[in-house]
Amino acid sequence: MKRLNITISDEILKDLEYLKESEKLNRSELIRRAIILYKNEFDKRLKERIREEKVLKAVSKINEIRESTGVWDGVKEIRRFRDSRGRNFS
Repeated sequence: MKRLNITISDEILKDLEYLKESEKLNRSELIRRAIILYKNEFDKRLKERIREEKVLKAVSKINEIRESTGVWDGVKEIRRFRDSRGRNFS
């Protein structure tokens, strides 16, 4: 393990001491756990941001396809398909 010296405000030190006593941990272990929790939260936010970017890219691609195909009426297409099937099986 590496040794690390940090400077913190008196208020944060009071919070650290309070948590240390409450959790029955030494300062180093408490800080290690806090960093792990922060890293996990950071990774979660990063994954969410990447997912949102993928969704926006997909929506953009869908909009490009819609624009290139022009106006399309799904109900009209279904009716046309059903009508054509009805004539072939009569």
